[in-house]
Amino acid sequence: MSEAPTRPTRPPEALASFGISAPLEVDVGVRLAKGAIEYGDVSLSRGSEELWGEMYEEALDLIGWAAILVCAEARRGGAAAGDAAAQKVAPIVRVAAETAAVLFASCGGRAT
Repeated sequence: MSEAPTRPTRPPEALASFGISAPLEVDVGVRLAKGAIEYGDVSLSRGSEELWGEMYEEALDLIGWAAILVCAEARRGGAAAGDAAAQKVAPIVRVAAETAAVLFASCGGRAT
């Protein structure tokens, strides 16, 4: 008889289930460890709605940082530099916006 597949119970195990591997896996692991130290390692005990809200806010941050990058590049190098930066970040911003929309719905339309 084969064993039933197990669900990940720790974030590093979850990364593999998303298909995330090295070197990104290492960077994410470092960020998770830093967050555990900084915030007291209580994330796994937080409620689902609160975690959805945190992810929503992070997606918004990604969009905001992309806008800052585009503006900074335009200020440093003119319109062409801003346009080039916008082209580079456009796919990331689209995915972040789609993700934010899903997360917004998942957290009941409220950020934490």
